Amino acid sequence: MTDASVLLSVSRLSVEFHNAQRTVTAVKDLSFEIFPGEVLCVVGESGSGKSVMSRAVMGLVDPPGIVTSEGISLRGESINSLSERQLSKQVRGSRIGMVFQDPMTSLNPSFPAGEQISEGLRLHKGLGRKAAHERSVELLALCGIPEPGRRALQFPHQMSGGMRQRVLIAAAVACEPDLIIADEPTTALDVTIQLQVLKLLDAVTRQQGRGLLLITHDLGVVSAMADRVLVMRRGQMVEYGRADQVLRAPRQPYTRALINAASDLRTAPRGQLAELAGDQYCKVEQ
Repeated sequence: MTDASVLLSVSRLSVEFHNAQRTVTAVKDLSFEIFPGEVLCVVGESGSGKSVMSRAVMGLVDPPGIVTSEGISLRGESINSLSERQLSKQVRGSRIGMVFQDPMTSLNPSFPAGEQISEGLRLHKGLGRKAAHERSVELLALCGIPEPGRRALQFPHQMSGGMRQRVLIAAAVACEPDLIIADEPTTALDVTIQLQVLKLLDAVTRQQGRGLLLITHDLGVVSAMADRVLVMRRGQMVEYGRADQVLRAPRQPYTRALINAASDLRTAPRGQLAELAGDQYCKVEQ
C-alpha cells in the first residue's frame, strides 16, 4: 500500500529505447519520493537521464521508448497504470504541471499567451472562455508580469525569454496541481531573470504546499533551492539525500567531482534564496 502522506513516490523506474541494432537504457531502477512543500533537485551532467526520467513520470515517453516501474503514485494513487487518455484528462496539467526547458518551443506561436493558459482551465476546471481568460490574467499578474491584461493578448514572439518562462509557470500552476516538474527552467536566461524565475517557483511550491521536482545542472541553484538532492549519472542514481548532507559531505566521488567543478557553489541553508538574491527578486522584468 502506498503512503498518502508522500506527494510523489517513484519505485524502480526504468526507461529503455530499442532499435534493430541495440537497446539503450536511459534510466535504470530509479526510486525517490517528494513530500508536500518540498523541493527535490535532480542534478547530473548532460545525458544522465534527468529529462527522460521526468517525462516518464508524466507518461510522455514515446515509442520506441519502454517505461517500466514497480510503481508511480501521486498522493497515494497509482498513476503508472493509467491509459494515455486518463493521463491527459486526470493527471497532466491538472495534478502535475510541467515547465519545459525552452519556452519558445514549448509555447504555441499561433496563440496568445492568455489563451494558452486558459486552455487548461477550460479543460480541467470547466471554466467558460471569459472566466478562463480572466483567471489567466490573474495568473500572469501573480507571476510578476506587468500589464497582465495586455500581455495576455500577446503572442510568444512578442515577449522576452523571461516573460515566456513566466507564462509557462502560470500555465503550470493554473489548475493548482499537486506537483510541478521544472526541467532546466532558467536555461538561456540572464542571471537577474534566473533569480526571479527561481524565486517564483520557490513561492508557488512552498507557500501552497506543492512539490517541486527541479531538474538542473547548476549546483548554485541546488544549494539555494533544494530540500533534497538526487544525483544521476548514466541513468542511475549516484547519491540521494538531504541537500546539506549531499552538498557538504558527499559520499560518492562523482558527486564530489560535480561540486568541485562548480566554482560558484553557494552553501547557504535551504530557504534563503531571497537573501542570496538580494533586491534582484523585487525587480520585475519590463
